[in-house]
Amino acid sequence: MKNSQDYNSPCFYFHLRRATRAVGQVYEKYFRPTGLRSGQFAMLATIRQLERLSIGELGTVMGMDQTTTTRNVELLSRKGLVNLQADSGDARRKTLALTPAGRAKLQKAEPRWRQAQAELTANLGLMEAERLMEMLELLVKAVKK
Repeated sequence: MKNSQDYNSPCFYFHLRRATRAVGQVYEKYFRPTGLRSGQFAMLATIRQLERLSIGELGTVMGMDQTTTTRNVELLSRKGLVNLQADSGDARRKTLALTPAGRAKLQKAEPRWRQAQAELTANLGLMEAERLMEMLELLVKAVKK
């Protein structure tokens, strides 16, 4: 058998999943003391930043299907971090909002997110980190065509 460290697959999926796992481990290391997982942090930050999102809109922004988004929102709701409320412009529409506990949890986790970002940026170098972000955006747009 070849040395497994020398394996270099030509598959996009293989490399993206491997990179996602490696990057996820960095974020999880920093988020562990907060009680949040990295995906939960991303959802809370997105809800706070974009305000008045429906579950479907949140899923679209995050690139998640409706079932997965709903399941994750329900978990955050059970933890008392988010709630659904009637939209002020359309009572039939329900939107997500952070609870005071959700805002506090997010505020507590943000310095740890910055630490993870700084570690990854330092490991890659600023120019490569910026280039990677551009390439990832380009990839998402190319796949959605």
